[in-house]
Amino acid sequence: MESQPRAGLAKYALRMVLSPGGDQAGLKESNRRFIFFVNPRARFGRAEKRFAGLWSRFPKPALRAETIVIRSREDMRRPLASLSPGTVPVACGGDGTVQALARALFESGLLHREMGVLPLGYGNAFACALGIRSEMKAVRTLLDGEVRRLDIMTTDHPQAPVVLVSLSVGFESLFLARFARLRALPRPAGAILSLLASARGSYCGIVMRLHRKTILDHCGSVYNAGLYNMPSYAFDWRLPPEKDPEDGRAEAVIARTAFVYWKMLLGAFLGRRREAPKRLVCQSWQEACLESPWPLQADGESISPGAFAIALRPGSLSVLAPPRPPPTV
Repeated sequence: MESQPRAGLAKYALRMVLSPGGDQAGLKESNRRFIFFVNPRARFGRAEKRFAGLWSRFPKPALRAETIVIRSREDMRRPLASLSPGTVPVACGGDGTVQALARALFESGLLHREMGVLPLGYGNAFACALGIRSEMKAVRTLLDGEVRRLDIMTTDHPQAPVVLVSLSVGFESLFLARFARLRALPRPAGAILSLLASARGSYCGIVMRLHRKTILDHCGSVYNAGLYNMPSYAFDWRLPPEKDPEDGRAEAVIARTAFVYWKMLLGAFLGRRREAPKRLVCQSWQEACLESPWPLQADGESISPGAFAIALRPGSLSVLAPPRPPPTV
């Protein structure tokens, strides 16, 4: 489908965040220019409306920007082909939208160019991992944030050449695949039915190799197995082990039983210390292989079964992030 450029929507949107008497405090005009890529399917189809409402609060333009509603990968790639110096592309949606923009930059040979994030999705794990937990924080980061270079995962799976947050199979992937098929239902009903269908049992036939060493073979059963790069899962839940997207390594995490997985998840939900349950398998990696007869998930998006290789590329993605606090003396 054709993209829908809306050059005036940036002014319309920024008026919302900078409402008189409050949110404008400390916000400075930036020399950066932006292209906002808005995913209308994010947040269960409400992201475009949320974006328009956000921009309506701005009394005057603080950003020089163009807005494009994306309905296909081409809607991203075409503007990136003529991206001018000093213009920052911004993913407006959830983790899938951020991944799509990173993929477009990767395929266009533009990973060296910084990108921004406006979290309009549901889980927003990528934005939360950077400390961007609100739309106002996102706007401030676009204006005066610093550039951070993050590790990314690249694969030879045709549906997921770039993965930023997580790549997993088992409970997580089957839940997301079933939830996607039930989107016609009210969201709570679809989530409950998907959870009931996915939460029981275990999955066989999955193989995981790290640096050519098999740590999970197809004969064993597993509840969930994944490769993780960011400290945050959905809703900023921070699950063990500790993960740093700037340290040049990612983590493989295998929960062989539902008990181990849900114990880990419950601890994160309750805000307890991020200590891995004793029976949770955790191992750092830079090269991996996955084989699965089951659908997988990559950054919250369902991808088809298969066998493929994954490599960690340290410091490959440039992202605008909140300025770090000065070191304490």
